[in-house]
Amino acid sequence: MLKSIELENFKAFGQRTTIPLAPITLIFGQNSSGKSSILQSLNLLKQSRESRDADALLLPRAESGLTDLGSFHEMLFDHDEERQLRIRIETIPDRRRLSGMMGRYSRDFDSVGLELMFSRKSAKDEISLDELHLCNGGEQQPIATYQKVDLPREMRRLAYGPARLNRHRNQANLRAVKCVSSNADSSYWASAFNRITQEKERLIRYLKELLDSGSLDQPKSKNIDEYEEEQVEVERSGSPASQKIKEFVAYLTDELTPDSYRLRMAEQQLGQYVALDGFIPIGAQFPESHFNLNGILLEGQRESRIGQDCMVDLGNATIFAGRQIDQTLANLFPLGPFRKSPSRWYVFSGTTPQDVGFEGQSLPDLIFRKDDVRDEANEWLKRLDIGYELRARSLGNPGSDLFELRLLDTRRKNGVEVGLSDVGFGISQILPLIVQSLAASDQIISIEQPEVHIHPRLQADLGDLLIEATKEPRRNQFLIETHSEHLALRLQRRVREKQIAPEDISILYVSRGENGSTVTQLRLDEDGDFMDDFPGGFFPERLRELR
Repeated sequence: MLKSIELENFKAFGQRTTIPLAPITLIFGQNSSGKSSILQSLNLLKQSRESRDADALLLPRAESGLTDLGSFHEMLFDHDEERQLRIRIETIPDRRRLSGMMGRYSRDFDSVGLELMFSRKSAKDEISLDELHLCNGGEQQPIATYQKVDLPREMRRLAYGPARLNRHRNQANLRAVKCVSSNADSSYWASAFNRITQEKERLIRYLKELLDSGSLDQPKSKNIDEYEEEQVEVERSGSPASQKIKEFVAYLTDELTPDSYRLRMAEQQLGQYVALDGFIPIGAQFPESHFNLNGILLEGQRESRIGQDCMVDLGNATIFAGRQIDQTLANLFPLGPFRKSPSRWYVFSGTTPQDVGFEGQSLPDLIFRKDDVRDEANEWLKRLDIGYELRARSLGNPGSDLFELRLLDTRRKNGVEVGLSDVGFGISQILPLIVQSLAASDQIISIEQPEVHIHPRLQADLGDLLIEATKEPRRNQFLIETHSEHLALRLQRRVREKQIAPEDISILYVSRGENGSTVTQLRLDEDGDFMDDFPGGFFPERLRELR
């Protein structure tokens, strides 16, 4: 689940602005205040990840894409190319889906995030990812900072770990960053210190056995002359790896403290390379010449997890964060502000869609093919008191792909059927949201103006659908740009009735000033009342017109 977004120099947002999210997030504000920019930042990243251009880093626009932001120049606040565009995404890890090494790192993160910094030197240059930050738990200072570098040729194999990276054809275009600083003050190190304290004696015993085995003192050079020189040095004082381990054993025995551990581990991370697939970290490695203690302890331990349980590798933690962000973007489902108008009849595409489509264009096929989705949608049409029941019917010969969607008017005594295109436009606009909310699970559904063409009572009733779709078994999350006070009032009422917790709702107000847009979070108490003042009062237009 998305925990927060942070924007700087992106469209309407000049100064660094944090956007706190919840299972249900409502984004209010006047026209052109910057509300859409929040959703567009996520669409931009998703569009870039799903592009067929394997070497694309950031795509402001794409053919049949999710968003059209023009160019990098137009995306920048004040169109100032001296600025650096920053997007930070924090997610709450889904521990049910984590295993192995990634599961180990997930224990250290309340939330996990990446901050991406993009720039472009001139109109003729490509967009560049200058820096990448590993973030955790809402701390403003990153755990680790990575800067853009050229990936050394001998480390290009880093880009062929995960299967999806086979999409790269041109190795010369592979991107990489290098760890240049790590934050020794971060609370991230606390659990790692607790683990090493508990396992200290077992770790010391393991390291001494490793030293006694002599496996670390074998020369590695393939050149005969260099091999002989290295062998002489190893016989005289031991290999650099064994020296490192001897120093670490002495440290564990005499000097292990929380402060010394944090400083030592933070220093150990420096110099590690991380390969990127676009802006997503996918492989981490130290150069062979870098005798890093983490690498020694984490390498080749198929039979023992002592080193893995006690040591920290921020490169792999960054990969974990990248996988979380990538999965989050894959789970993002944007529903456009205007859904496709209904037709008299449809031609079945031959495949069963998994969603309704960005403009709701796949809704007919989904209803036609999935009886269970149609039944659930009809149940909610009844609960929302819309007065219609969805029907799907084949047309023509038995082998024909033609079909139609009909609505049974349940308010009529004889149940008259009408065409979807023959009822009010609002029904066709709300149906895709209803169906997608019911058909999806573990999705982040973003939508602009769901209340378009909808009666105020139905706007309020949508709140109940959103609450239902965030719970088991669906566990969806909603990001909604809206002007509907009725939707907000219904959610406040359900908080008061204890049907949803106040922390599961984030109500945001976006306003525009001389220095760009700002976001104010309006918290709810246990009674559903606002704890913070709504800018200008809660929808003051009503009071103003009644005077």
